[in-house]
Amino acid sequence: MGDILLIFTLLITVKTLLMTGLVPDRRYAAVFSIVCMAFVGIMHPWALEQNKRVLEAWLEGRDILTDLSLVIMIDLLLTIGFCISVLDRMTGDVKGRFRRALAYVPSLLMFPTLYYVQINLFFMFVGRDFLTITIVYAVVVGVVVFGGTWLLRRAMPSASTRLELTALVELLIFLLIVCCTVFHPEALMYSYSSSVDFGALGAVVLLVAALAVIGFYRKEIIRIFKRKNKISK
Repeated sequence: MGDILLIFTLLITVKTLLMTGLVPDRRYAAVFSIVCMAFVGIMHPWALEQNKRVLEAWLEGRDILTDLSLVIMIDLLLTIGFCISVLDRMTGDVKGRFRRALAYVPSLLMFPTLYYVQINLFFMFVGRDFLTITIVYAVVVGVVVFGGTWLLRRAMPSASTRLELTALVELLIFLLIVCCTVFHPEALMYSYSSSVDFGALGAVVLLVAALAVIGFYRKEIIRIFKRKNKISK
């Protein structure tokens, strides 16, 4: 389950950075990075109270997948509203304050992701000052959110491209949680001799994501190879 949560962490982080970069106000990324840093500081006392064995037992159960499915479903609906609001702005067809406000709603999944990573950092650096770990982690989070948003904007200047990738990543997150719920050992009507290989499942999801990205940039890749062939001739 740890491998699956790691994939979730990467996908959610990328999706959050893409969404932050689609907000028209450039100051939004700075404000959101400060909010994430403040969240890490606020959750410090609760992260200290977590027990590794209890947490691992909870992560291996099916209840976490049920709770996570509900949160991801809510996040999916908010992301759909976000994409619609961004499309309205891009086409100049702005409808109502509520639809405009949806373009400023961040990814809800980012906050439990930050909390999960913070807990794992405490388990990784046993014996270190936990307050120092939290401070360093908060600074890193701020740099990643603000700097990552800026880098994605520079790497993909087209807002429509970033919007399509946002929808694609959200779809991958949704499909991943569905696969995890369906193929979880406790969901089966008969017993397996061995548990589900979550590592292999995660590798398949990453492969599908890589193929989707390659297919999306198919024309650009072909164009680059044609240029190289012309230069070599």
